Amino acid sequence: MGRKMNRSVVCLVACFTLLLINLATPSFTSNVVNSPSSTPQEPHLVIFILGSLRTYRLNTCGFVVVNDGNSSARNVSYNFALEDISERFGFTYEDYIGEIPPSKAVGVVFTRATHGYGFISISVTIYSSNGYNISKTVKGFQLGYLTIVFGR
Repeated sequence: MGRKMNRSVVCLVACFTLLLINLATPSFTSNVVNSPSSTPQEPHLVIFILGSLRTYRLNTCGFVVVNDGNSSARNVSYNFALEDISERFGFTYEDYIGEIPPSKAVGVVFTRATHGYGFISISVTIYSSNGYNISKTVKGFQLGYLTIVFGR
């Protein structure tokens, strides 16, 4: 019993030491900072689609648009579509957001947008006058007013 315990402790210490060595190893990436004139000034939009569980309300669904770029996204509009795979129910909405400054986010939430039962597909398309357009589609499940999204 004592030998097995000693062997287990030695293995645990060896694994922990290897883990610490991996975490403490510096990464050799370049930290070159470009001058502002050479950095392209453009927006970079990212979409996160949210279901009822992520908005903490059982009868909502929506999305968040984040501008990770270094300039504002101007005249931003969107198209939101929630469709049942068997085409029994659905919801489509288009609207205008305006401007999204750099390092900022805008969220859009729909309350009681649709209800039904079955597998769904949610698509969000973002348009901007800067010429930056992006689209994202996720799958999910609709259970009454509860919208469950698989992924983001």
